[in-house]
Amino acid sequence: MLRIARRFIHLRGESDLWTPLSIFRVTGASTPSPITATLIEGTMRSLAAVVYNLDPVKDSKALQLWSSHSLRVGACVILFSMGYTEEQIKWLLRWRSNAFFEYLRNLAITTDRHNLTMDAVGDMPNFL
Repeated sequence: MLRIARRFIHLRGESDLWTPLSIFRVTGASTPSPITATLIEGTMRSLAAVVYNLDPVKDSKALQLWSSHSLRVGACVILFSMGYTEEQIKWLLRWRSNAFFEYLRNLAITTDRHNLTMDAVGDMPNFL
């Protein structure tokens, strides 16, 4: 976060209150460009093609699964796994509904927490 803020100040100055924080400068360009959903999707799809050895033309349908929303879903899963509450996740990622719960299924951290809870219940005197 600090690196992003420093980059913004370097590119736009401290007094710029109107330019979005998420900007970058293309090598050789005179002005900064905003980070857009299209740019995020292109970057994610290029990375997915390399990581999963997908052909950009032949596997274009599979690569369409990666979008800027994927970044948000990944952030949701990471925040939940790190112990953030549902309300914190909702606020940080600007979710208006509880739709993000759909992405919190089948996580190892959830299984681990469930097992620890069941172990703790088994250790309770006179519970069973």
